[in-house]
Amino acid sequence: MTMRWTIRAKLTALVLAVLLPLMAAAGVKFWLEVEQGRESAQSDMVECASAVAQLFDEILTGQIENLEALAGARAPDRILSEDLVDAATRIKQHHGFVHRLVAVLPDGTITAASDPPSAVSPAPFAARDVLRAGLRDRRAQRWSAAAQLDGRPPDGPHRGADSRSQRGPLGAMAAEIDLTALSAYLDRVPLMHGTSATIVTGSGMLVARTGANSASLGRALQIPGTAEPLIRERAGVAEWRWDDGVNRLTAAAPMTRAPWVALGSMPRDLAYAPATAGLRRNVIGLGVVTLAALGPHGSSVAA
Repeated sequence: MTMRWTIRAKLTALVLAVLLPLMAAAGVKFWLEVEQGRESAQSDMVECASAVAQLFDEILTGQIENLEALAGARAPDRILSEDLVDAATRIKQHHGFVHRLVAVLPDGTITAASDPPSAVSPAPFAARDVLRAGLRDRRAQRWSAAAQLDGRPPDGPHRGADSRSQRGPLGAMAAEIDLTALSAYLDRVPLMHGTSATIVTGSGMLVARTGANSASLGRALQIPGTAEPLIRERAGVAEWRWDDGVNRLTAAAPMTRAPWVALGSMPRDLAYAPATAGLRRNVIGLGVVTLAALGPHGSSVAA
């Protein structure tokens, strides 16, 4: 009886000696698969953010071209509100988030707008910093972006007008954006299941977000300090609890036509669900195999 017990004990030890390295190797393999699943989820969020950034870059490019065409036709102090109303009507057929078009002088005076005639008044242009930057740099700027006039339009009937060196910029054409309508437009962009998209400025102000509350638009997005580099560097992946209490995996991608950042995000549990499910299956399978291998020997030893 003692001899049989010793043989079975040795046999069990031999089985364990074979199984333990296999279990260790399986554990490493499972860990690598989980990491690959996490990397895949993060890559999906980066692709989502990049797709949103590319889409809105294309939209802004089209709007800038519209403004450049208007700027090349007439100077801001000569363009008529009726011209802007017609242009805005055409633009809103495809991009309803364009609130209105305005012609602005360097001092901020609005000379024409696409509002109804009764609503038009020569009120100062609110985004003075944007206007100054646009006139100084001769390029599209945040919010109103656009087509400055300096007497030398790229094409059009005013090719022989005064140059910038003689008179300076004559003004700018601007498009004002309705943030609520922009978020509604973003809601219609097809995204991966469970994914949401957000657009913020470089300072973290919320421009648009899928399913956004209108009251939150135009205000600072609540971002923890650990995620601030995501906005500042306009790239990367981070996780944090959003203002709705959901912990989300979030990736950032830069926009080129505006100093904005596109964010793609998904609830963390949903993003990592495939990796978690795969790990659970592997662990259960390993447990079943281990019990099957040890079962006969363990019962014999117990006997």
